[in-house]
Amino acid sequence: QSYRWICENVHVQDCTGHGFWFSSANSWNLYDTIVRGCHAGKCRLNGFYLSNGATDMHLTNCCSYNNQNGMTLDNLASSAQVTSCHFYDNSAHNIFLNNAGSRSKFIGCKIEGAKKNGLRIVSGGTAPAGTVGIQVVGCNFRGNGRESNDDQVIVTGVPSHTHSSFMMSDCIIDGYFDNVKPRYGINLEGAAVVNASVQGNIFGFPSDFASKAVSDTSNFGSQAIVRNNVNWKTEAQGSATILAGSTSVVVNHGLSVTPYTKHIHITADNNPTNDPGHVWVSHVTPTQFTISCKSDPGGAANNPGASFVWEVKAWSQ
Repeated sequence: QSYRWICENVHVQDCTGHGFWFSSANSWNLYDTIVRGCHAGKCRLNGFYLSNGATDMHLTNCCSYNNQNGMTLDNLASSAQVTSCHFYDNSAHNIFLNNAGSRSKFIGCKIEGAKKNGLRIVSGGTAPAGTVGIQVVGCNFRGNGRESNDDQVIVTGVPSHTHSSFMMSDCIIDGYFDNVKPRYGINLEGAAVVNASVQGNIFGFPSDFASKAVSDTSNFGSQAIVRNNVNWKTEAQGSATILAGSTSVVVNHGLSVTPYTKHIHITADNNPTNDPGHVWVSHVTPTQFTISCKSDPGGAANNPGASFVWEVKAWSQ
């Protein structure tokens, strides 16, 4: 029943419940508690379980392996700061935020080999309305979903219990490992995810995932942005020409996502021989879109038709 205490260099194994259970009746009783250099292995439930009163706790250089979940935040636990920890080979999830964990940070952790999700953040039911301000920075995800073709990272829930201000950056999210492909590298599932930012990460190759590195943009909630990630292309630009005798040209956009028409911007790049009339974009597919005009633009040797430069930015809904 005190705060700012230290738990250091403790190893627990083969527990019938949780390895480490941090809980208190008072929401400030565990404030700024430091847990460092601790190991939890082969426990029936969670390696590290943070529940009521576990607020602003610091976990550093800890390991959690072969438990049900490596670490769970539950029942109003919040603001965990988890740094340089190793979570691996847990039978369900490596890290599970169950309607809890607002303002938590996971920095520089190695998260691998869970049978289900590497990181699962869920809201719903009668629990508080989702989570706010979760940061995942500089972590390495590998080999999660190995027995269920599940997702490396999933943020999910119901629209009435939203996750707001979720950020993931500078992480490595591999795909294929040990003959198993995860479904997605990261799955921002449904309208429950708002104000999310997934930027500056490195994903495995497209063939390393059972589906793809990132879930469909159409599933994202409002203000979700996914951009500037290696092996997940959301922006492109180029040029195209509708030749004389034609009224359309097909463009290969080369993106990892299917853009909406609103994501595509075209600008006339010459003064064609004939007036082409109005111009529009149509037939948008996972690989192509079509630029069309009303009338044949005509052409000459030095002016072969109607030329355009195009740009696509498909990093949000």
